[in-house]
Amino acid sequence: AGIEAVDKAIALWHPLNANLAKIIPVLKGDPTQNTGLSGQLITSQAYVDRNVNALLALMNDLTNYSESIANEAADQSRLIQTRGILASLICFALIMYRIFGQLRRADVASQLARDETEQIFKTVSQGLFLIGRDGTMGSQQSKALESIFGLKLEAGRPFQDFIAQLIS
Repeated sequence: AGIEAVDKAIALWHPLNANLAKIIPVLKGDPTQNTGLSGQLITSQAYVDRNVNALLALMNDLTNYSESIANEAADQSRLIQTRGILASLICFALIMYRIFGQLRRADVASQLARDETEQIFKTVSQGLFLIGRDGTMGSQQSKALESIFGLKLEAGRPFQDFIAQLIS
């Protein structure tokens, strides 16, 4: 449709262009080409009057065709972008599913180990408790500690503060 509009516009333009080619040397100041100038101007003006609307319509058709091509390209670009975003979201969801699955398995294993440790501390008759590298008492401690020391051990408390209550 675009090529057809351009071809028709060129066909309309050629006769006018041929007339203008005869007029332009006169306008540039060549008096030898002056013969029949007014007739050529009248002919050119009449041709323009007859064909200007057709030429404008053809250029409008070309503009519409170009716009439709641009719209198709924009639609295709939006479709590609949408598919890319959708694919990214699916990949993100799969990654998150896998990460949460691993976290869930790690939490289950950690809870199992914590439960086993807690069971050991509940059943052992010796006074067991954990001290961290920074000297604070850990949250895991045996039940027998309260009867051994006569005091409740507080998790996160510095061991030196606790033992200072018992030793002068």
